[in-house]
Amino acid sequence: VVSFYDAPYSENHTAFGLVDHIDPKKMVENYPPSWKTPKWNHHGIWDYNARNLLLQTTGFFNPRRHPEWFDEGQAKADNTSPGFKVGDTDHKKDGFKENSSSPIALPFEAYFANIGNMVAIGNSVFIFGGNGHATKMFTTNPLSIGVFRIKYTDNFSKSSVTGWPYAVLFGGLINPQTNGLKDLPLGTNRWFEYVPRMAVSGVKWVGNQLVLAGTLTMGDTATVPRLKYDQLEKHLNLVAQGQGLLREDLQIFTPYGWANRPDIPVGAWLQDEMGSKFGPHYFLNNPDIQDNVNNDTVEALISSYKNTDKLKHVYPYRYSGLYAWQLFNWSNKLTNTPLSANFVNENSYAPNSLFAAILNEDLLTGLSDKIVYGKENEFAKNEADRFNQLLSLNPSPNTNWARYLNVVQRFTTGPNLDSSTFDQF
Repeated sequence: VVSFYDAPYSENHTAFGLVDHIDPKKMVENYPPSWKTPKWNHHGIWDYNARNLLLQTTGFFNPRRHPEWFDEGQAKADNTSPGFKVGDTDHKKDGFKENSSSPIALPFEAYFANIGNMVAIGNSVFIFGGNGHATKMFTTNPLSIGVFRIKYTDNFSKSSVTGWPYAVLFGGLINPQTNGLKDLPLGTNRWFEYVPRMAVSGVKWVGNQLVLAGTLTMGDTATVPRLKYDQLEKHLNLVAQGQGLLREDLQIFTPYGWANRPDIPVGAWLQDEMGSKFGPHYFLNNPDIQDNVNNDTVEALISSYKNTDKLKHVYPYRYSGLYAWQLFNWSNKLTNTPLSANFVNENSYAPNSLFAAILNEDLLTGLSDKIVYGKENEFAKNEADRFNQLLSLNPSPNTNWARYLNVVQRFTTGPNLDSSTFDQF
């Protein structure tokens, strides 16, 4: 990054200085510990064929499938390497390579792609970016995993570079208007097991609001087992109390439902004559979270589709009173798979979700250089114990979770931002 300034005594009346090098390590330094620590694939205690999933450092980021995002990930995750029990097909973790070290990294493609979208706020320049790739084979390589900030001193004589992953910035958002324990906009948890990456189409000022838009992906495969709520979620508080970077709720649309957590419901549930036949496993087994909506509104929307075979179901996506409707077609590759507790579809690509958000410029400029993670992100080798323990809602003191807890609850109560709860702070 080069700073130009007027130089009236020079030949071209312009000079430049303060060249900043944006080191990718500045982003990696703020990765959650769980991304950089070797761990067992946490699906191993449930999956019927655990060894096929191999070692993963995150829930949906496979070093075998995405070696460019891991240090020596391809070699370390090879199931023919010593230490991997190829013949072990039990529901145990013994089938995983024990002494593997594949910390998540920042590929150089993403590094270069992050110069795509820049915005200046005060003495800081924020670099979003990463526009994906048209070729499916390379589509995830240049994605943006976070935002860089170059912060200058008041006289612009010095600067510092910091990077924050999207998983941290967006991971703690919940929707108190529905049910924060079940409706998680990014589906991440306290261990940041999901790795959101973006193909940023633009970050622009619209009036006095900073709008970020693009597509968001959590990973290329759906490897989450289908679990009934009373089997898992009631024992695990999935609400990660994060920094609350957004001023308005996320809006994510995908015809597949949640690309990252299909077992977690989002929005409302439409009951009609097709509900019992085409409803997904999760909702049919959890009537307590089925949320009827205004059927007159639904009827007006879908009336033209009623007599066609394209419509199998309709979901309204709800964010604090804001509705966005999306037609569901159960003939797609993911949802026509029989849903069970052993649901694993390693070969299906999860779709990118359209993403639009209004960013809070004050929080962007006020973020600390070093993210402090609490005990909730400590790595636990015994995943079974982790899921059996009952977590507390209270974040660790003096962590980012605690600092921005009050911000998390600032959600608009309607489409009119002028009357939103943000104006009270």
